[in-house]
Amino acid sequence: MSWPTARLGSIAEIVREGVDPSRISTGTNYVGLENILSDGSISEAVRVDAGDLASTKFAFTEQHILFGKLRPYLRKTARPTFAGICSTDIIPIAPTKRVAKDFLFHFLRTDEVVSKATTMSSGANLPRISPKHLIDFEIPLPPLDEQRRIAAILDQADALRRKRREALSYIGRLPSSLFADTFGKYGAAERCKLEDVCDLITDGTHYTPTYADSGVVFLSAKNVTTGYIDWNNVKNIPISLHNELRKRVAPRRGDVLLAKNGTTGVAALVDQDLAFDIYVSLALVRAGKRIIPEFLLSAINAESTQRQFKSALKGIGVSNLHLIDIRNTKIPCPLLSAQEAFVQQLRRIEFSRERALGAVRKLAIYFDRLLV
Repeated sequence: MSWPTARLGSIAEIVREGVDPSRISTGTNYVGLENILSDGSISEAVRVDAGDLASTKFAFTEQHILFGKLRPYLRKTARPTFAGICSTDIIPIAPTKRVAKDFLFHFLRTDEVVSKATTMSSGANLPRISPKHLIDFEIPLPPLDEQRRIAAILDQADALRRKRREALSYIGRLPSSLFADTFGKYGAAERCKLEDVCDLITDGTHYTPTYADSGVVFLSAKNVTTGYIDWNNVKNIPISLHNELRKRVAPRRGDVLLAKNGTTGVAALVDQDLAFDIYVSLALVRAGKRIIPEFLLSAINAESTQRQFKSALKGIGVSNLHLIDIRNTKIPCPLLSAQEAFVQQLRRIEFSRERALGAVRKLAIYFDRLLV
């Protein structure tokens, strides 16, 4: 159903009541951006003493919504259940009688609002959205009873989403636990260097390429920060450059991409048959006949391997993992039959992860549709 809309500024007030540091008394609740989590909760308000804070803050009550204007893509919007003061990078919003606080809270956290606020932010390093822009946002405005009904449903859906994410987090830890339980007992004699079981260990181009609006996908360490390849936020290079780069290294399905710097040590398996190229921040590790790619990924992600990477890090400021250290890193080398049994268990875990992820995505779609 399509509801009438209203400007945010006509149904809510942005309250910027400055509190001078000299007026802040001992025991006052203080909320900074770091205290607001991306799920909309407040981790822990800090009780400050008189004289602890040196700059002006904003006052809020439990009737306000706290909207983080700095880097709005972080989705730091919360409903406090107490009064206090907050950072001036947080905008206290007071709903009028025309809009339910919980309904407005959920709307301000929708993908549409977050995307729009991000687009309208200014500042290269510390992007912020101006309250002047925020008050012009159009808000759907069903009758109050309907707002409260929708907000109650969304609260339940939010709680379910949180449980799904917790389940995903648990499932995500299972592979490393399974690997440690199965192969952690292997001694030095049962371990081998990566270079002894891999057909290729190299890295991407050492030159910053000329990017294009379209063309061939180009990945860097930024695309493997979660342990899975992010194929959505990629850069592209011209096909002519790709043809040159692939003469040196041509990544393929089943290869392991390992971050050499940045999120050093994080690895992901290439899970698509897609032509692409990689930057020097990524190492490519290709399994040989003695090792299964999925097992290789788990072995690289294992705690014992990560400790070796950490001890080998070189560089002041931005640490860098060198190829020679990757090649000399030792991992367990069980028989192929043991690897296959382990990989079968991994695939069952991955199936459970995909189901849980699908449920989270469906909830997100349902969540936003209720507010349209």
